[in-house]
Amino acid sequence: EGMKVLSSILKNNYNFAFLNLADNNIGVEGIKPLCEALEMNNSLVSLDLSCNNINSECAVALFETLQHHPTIASLDVSNNEKLHKNRIGNKGCLALKSLLQSNKILTTLNVAENAIGVEGFRFIVDGLKENNVLLSLNLSSNKLPAGCIYSLTSALMRSRIIELILKQNDLNDRSMDDLAMLIYRKENKLERIDLSNNSITHIGAGHLFRALMNDSTVKKLNLSGNIIGGCMIPQLMESIMMHKGLQYLNLSLCKIPDEMAIEIGIG
Repeated sequence: EGMKVLSSILKNNYNFAFLNLADNNIGVEGIKPLCEALEMNNSLVSLDLSCNNINSECAVALFETLQHHPTIASLDVSNNEKLHKNRIGNKGCLALKSLLQSNKILTTLNVAENAIGVEGFRFIVDGLKENNVLLSLNLSSNKLPAGCIYSLTSALMRSRIIELILKQNDLNDRSMDDLAMLIYRKENKLERIDLSNNSITHIGAGHLFRALMNDSTVKKLNLSGNIIGGCMIPQLMESIMMHKGLQYLNLSLCKIPDEMAIEIGIG
């Protein structure tokens, strides 16, 4: 009943620009009236539906509704530690692929912690290959395997994405080798990269630091919560000195020895 009332308000009120419905357990019953309202509303620019028990059926309905929506630029269907977790599933990812291919307005997409997996990830990558609008993508906590980064970087070379958030997946040193290859290329547009809480060691960090020496695009890099240690600190210092664009670097909880941390500060 609550969503029906809200639906009626959205259909008749064009003053709302930001709508936060996080943690409301909308589910199957609530998604239909919401989609009906979205079809008639041309004022919303941001929609937060995180933690709303959105399954693949709900996701398909939502993404199909938003394919040609004229104003919504930011969409959040992520999860956190709360209840009512969204699980958009493979069917939802397939609908999301079509959304990415056809929508010309959406610039920010958050699908963190949806247990997307390999097949769903492939659908999203296929959508990104034909998208030149999206600027920020959050795929955190989606159990993405190390090998997925190669296909993602291929799509990123064609996209306009400047912020990529991949924290808390299963990414490792091999993943960083693939990502470094993108940073090396002149097609790289990434400015903000979050790789925190993965399985990256000093080897993977070395791939990134070497790539950064020849890059001026990346402004923010978060590697916190990885097992980097102190082996790559000299290379890191050289990278910092040569990379004039890097403004923010997070190496917290990376098992860096005290003496090496001091060297970073001095450098």
